[in-house]
Amino acid sequence: MDEAMMREAAQALAARLNRLLNASMASEIVLSREEALLALGFTESVVELLAPGATRRQA
Repeated sequence: MDEAMMREAAQALAARLNRLLNASMASEIVLSREEALLALGFTESVVELLAPGATRRQA
């Protein structure tokens, strides 16, 4: 995942989570498989970027 894709994924996920959290006071929220995969890919990319020795990619 490049930086633009990570940014887009983060924005999409944040928007979805915000809608779910604002829609109800439920103690749980449910993500679709696609949303869960998006979240997983995003978090794995963040882990890679924050890993010791990781270098920032030039766009």
